[in-house]
Amino acid sequence: MNVIFISPNFPSHFYNFCDRLKVLGANVFGIGDCPWNDLSDNCHNSLTDYYYLPSLERYDDVYRAVAFYISKYGRIDYIESQNEYWLELEARLRADFNVRSGYLPDELENVKLKSRMKAGYSRAGVRTARYVPADCADICRQFVSQVGYPVIVKPDNGVGAANTWKLSSDDELERFISGKPEQPYILQSIVYPK
Repeated sequence: MNVIFISPNFPSHFYNFCDRLKVLGANVFGIGDCPWNDLSDNCHNSLTDYYYLPSLERYDDVYRAVAFYISKYGRIDYIESQNEYWLELEARLRADFNVRSGYLPDELENVKLKSRMKAGYSRAGVRTARYVPADCADICRQFVSQVGYPVIVKPDNGVGAANTWKLSSDDELERFISGKPEQPYILQSIVYPK
């Protein structure tokens, strides 16, 4: 089995994914923006081969790195990173190299958009926090009147907790509404652990 792992060095414990794959007999090929000499010994030992690129943001360069591995080792079975930031890159590479082991570009909205994930959870019977799209001030105000404060507002399509806020008052809600960025946001109730 041939596996390409994007950015095996970040976060620093991600080499563990590569290590376990290698222990199970896979060839693990890293593509990363960290020079070989700067990788940890653990990361070195978990990889079959490594392709350094100064930036993973240039698709043509990453494409050439995958093509290099195919020419040297044969068909690629998996392209992974375990990092949400690279989901679109992974999906595009899978589509371009006919790797069918993960999400393809037309499937990403179901895992990147929080509203789509919540709908999927609901269909599966998994409880999630109530939410509304935060694109209409009246809908936001009405939602808060139903669920109460505090509420959470966050990008519908976002990585991690970037640009996520807890709103605890009408003043904070109005500040968010008046300064909301152009991208779609959702407003949700807070879920407290039981």
